[in-house]
Amino acid sequence: MSKSVLDRMKHLLSTGEDADVYFLVGDGDEKELVPAHKLILKSASDVFAAMFRFDAKKEKAEFASADCPVEVPDVEAAAFKVMLSFIYTEELNELNGENAMALLYAAKKYNIPGLVNASLQIPISELYSVFFAFAQARLFDLENFANCCLAYIGKNADDLLKSEEFLQIDQTLLCKILECDELQISGEISIWKAALRWADEKCRENGIECSAENRRQMLGPALFKIRFPLFSIEEFSKKIVPFGVLSKDEVIAIYQFNSLPNYHGISDGIFPMPLPTNGRISDRKEGTLLMDIEKVSEFAREAVGNSRHSEKVYINGLPWKIWAKIKTKIGSTDNDKWLGIYLSCAVTKEDLNWRCCVRSATFQIISQKNGPENSIGIICDRLFDNKSTSWGFPNFISFAELMYPSKGFYDKCKDKVTLAIDVILKDEKTEKSILDQSKSRGILLMEIEKVTEFAREIFGCERKSETVHIKGLPWKIWAQIKKKNGDTDNKKWLGIYLLCNAPKEDKNWSCKCSATFRIVSQKNDVLDCKQEFNDCVFDNKKNHSGYANFISFAELINPSKGFYDKSEDKVTLVIDVTVKEAKHYWARYFFPCETDSSDDETDEGHSVVDRMKHLLSTGEDADVYFLVGGGDAKELLQAHKLIMKSASDVFEAMFRFDAKNEKAEFASSNCPVVEVPDVEAAAFKVMLSFIYADDLSGLNGDNAMAVLYAAKKYIIPGLVRRSLKIPISKLRNVFLAFAQARLFDFEDYCNDCLTYIDKNAETLLKSEEFLQIDQKILSENRRQMLGPALFKIRFPLLSSEDFSEKIVPSGILTKNEVTNVEQYHTNPNFCAISNGLLYPLKFPSHERVWAFGIIAMDIEKVSEFAGTRLANYRKSEAVHIGGVAWKMVAHMNTRYEDIADNEMCFYLHCDASKKGRNWSCECSAYFRIVSQKCDGPENGIETHFSNIFDTSDYHFNYCITFAKLMDEDNGLWDKSEDKVTLAIDLMVKETKTDKPEAFEGLFVLM
Repeated sequence: MSKSVLDRMKHLLSTGEDADVYFLVGDGDEKELVPAHKLILKSASDVFAAMFRFDAKKEKAEFASADCPVEVPDVEAAAFKVMLSFIYTEELNELNGENAMALLYAAKKYNIPGLVNASLQIPISELYSVFFAFAQARLFDLENFANCCLAYIGKNADDLLKSEEFLQIDQTLLCKILECDELQISGEISIWKAALRWADEKCRENGIECSAENRRQMLGPALFKIRFPLFSIEEFSKKIVPFGVLSKDEVIAIYQFNSLPNYHGISDGIFPMPLPTNGRISDRKEGTLLMDIEKVSEFAREAVGNSRHSEKVYINGLPWKIWAKIKTKIGSTDNDKWLGIYLSCAVTKEDLNWRCCVRSATFQIISQKNGPENSIGIICDRLFDNKSTSWGFPNFISFAELMYPSKGFYDKCKDKVTLAIDVILKDEKTEKSILDQSKSRGILLMEIEKVTEFAREIFGCERKSETVHIKGLPWKIWAQIKKKNGDTDNKKWLGIYLLCNAPKEDKNWSCKCSATFRIVSQKNDVLDCKQEFNDCVFDNKKNHSGYANFISFAELINPSKGFYDKSEDKVTLVIDVTVKEAKHYWARYFFPCETDSSDDETDEGHSVVDRMKHLLSTGEDADVYFLVGGGDAKELLQAHKLIMKSASDVFEAMFRFDAKNEKAEFASSNCPVVEVPDVEAAAFKVMLSFIYADDLSGLNGDNAMAVLYAAKKYIIPGLVRRSLKIPISKLRNVFLAFAQARLFDFEDYCNDCLTYIDKNAETLLKSEEFLQIDQKILSENRRQMLGPALFKIRFPLLSSEDFSEKIVPSGILTKNEVTNVEQYHTNPNFCAISNGLLYPLKFPSHERVWAFGIIAMDIEKVSEFAGTRLANYRKSEAVHIGGVAWKMVAHMNTRYEDIADNEMCFYLHCDASKKGRNWSCECSAYFRIVSQKCDGPENGIETHFSNIFDTSDYHFNYCITFAKLMDEDNGLWDKSEDKVTLAIDLMVKETKTDKPEAFEGLFVLM
């Protein structure tokens, strides 16, 4: 049972172990019995908490069983299981478009905010029924989700209104859909046909005839959401009136509206207009088409003539698409392929008389990088009809250029390019809609006709384009005749400005925008003349921005430049505008929810781990108590059997009797508690935190061994491993750790502790912790406690005096062993010839080999150090090697007149003052100046020596001139940080002293 909290929760859910509540979920033949655990459910939902509250007051904690389950007929079994999976493990692997709305219902019913939000994240396109999702969103007042569903229905209305799911919606939902402006349909006739299908279906469901009267009754208020006034007289007469659904007064009102559109405003007393007359978004005259060409590299290899199409977008009731086609250019080879891009009107072949005029269409290949700009082409005044269904550019760009990395059009990672076409249709009678005005990007187009006459007008004369609303603000192109400073009156310039013609009533309006100005080339081989600005602020004081001298008229109408259409005497100006941060008093009518697209619950709820932490910290519903610790340190701790049993076989066995007990109470605040005197309270708390939440923030060097003991006692392997990962250097008592490791047979950990003790013996054997080892047991049975370690002590190396005064009186050695050591002192070669004698030597007699060490020091501000005339010293920190403290000392030798000849000497210094008068050691050392260059010498300049150190000679030095040290070619000096790095590699071979400190800790106990 060493799994994580989530793994243990998953096990409880899948097996149903210790389940104390059962749910009979579903209706009819779909019912299913599902086990669960009250404690887990209550921690996740206040609805479940209220449901099970009565249980706490009952003597028997049994609210439901397999024989008496809680019935849940209004939730699907599959959705209920997914909800339980989320509550227990936070997993939603089974959440999909088929069950998302059923799960949303369950999540709202039981008030689980996190699950509500997860259900709303399923893409609307993947939902089983967007109409059902819309109904659920309205039921639970999820306004933004409802708007998203409605937007999806609007975008795909032409297909969705023909579906079987549409026929299943109720009248209220039908009204909401039919009154929507955003329905993308091929005409209002499609709305009428869909409504008629729906009414006939409801008549059949109610077992009544599909008569005109019954159809009108079934439709109810939905009939008045259909925009009959938008039909042509001919269409209305042939396709609407014969069904008899409309009254005579309504028919007359529509006929009169078509004859006189303002009729409804002056005829309230005769035949008032009861039906909406505003157009839908599909009737609007502007729109943007987008298309991602995926797997471009494969597309480029296909045959000439192959093509791709975008999804259709309705503009003015007509379906439009982007049509991308592989083409070749005249005179080029078949290998030289070009991308042709067309705007296509995908009208059905049945309608032979349709026609539409495109005022402008701006073709773009969207740049995938911040630097490169979009590739743009513009067509103007093109007539689309049954014979000419597409217009565009057969050789917009070559595939070689399209996929060239520096151009920025090709997304190599996703192997795609993105195309866009902004379309504006001609219709002088149609005004911009509120939805059109809410867009943040738009194209302004202006044709300056009779350019030659305009060029002869006086300075200050101007032309303005029609208004285009972007972000709720009215924008225009403003062209003006200007004069450049220093030019004569005969040289005129064309000034082009972006003008925001906001109402004067609003004094506080403002916005920030970026714009690209273009004079459109009239020739294929000539680029547009272009200028741009970014993040320009417009407000009541500054309502325009642009270029006073964009281009001279002489250059503008020069035929070779390609901007002037001589045959029609005109030029075409375009400004591509992106508006940000628009602020004005009417903005709320245009885009009230543009930044709020989510119905996420304000309270996300808590994760499984958070809920477990809450149970642990509050003790809610605790059903077992532990009195932990001994003496005055006792503490009463609350817990939950279910959680404890899921984590430990020991707790499982401890509480097994409870399941057989009629009263499911093993311990409470009013009955005997479980006493745990051998575990510290702090350690027990850490264990509980790990069991409940996988949290070990309370585990540290002070309590690691106590936690280890608790983890072994209750068999929690994960906690055992984590306890052993605390660095030995951070443990409060390494001797206790060593003892615990031996107790639990952790051989590797024992060795690690022993290595650490050996490495730090000089300090540890003098510590208080060493003195806390159970001295009574050690005194009574020292030899048994030491075991084989006794024969690792090198008694023969002690002086005869120390051995007689400090070892023999302790009684730890047998008489034979004492005799053996004393004979060795008399004759060191005794051991070599006594293997067969009465007293063979049992203890090691060879000298210890001490550790290798490195002493390092950074000399900072070297240039200052070199320039001083004073005797300066720098010292490193002490490093203990061979039981002795070593330091490096750097000293500046100022004996020369020339500073450059001064030397820096560094010494190996041994602090032998406490080692006794007879102290000595043998060592070898490498003095190094570390290279600061990667390609320089590996170790810098180095020198080696071997020497005997004692109380009369305890240092050695190496010197180098500052001129050589700071020579950049040598690579020893880090000029940027003004420092050098010194190092000494030291090997201490032998140490002798008249104070046998290696045995001092043992002597203390003796």
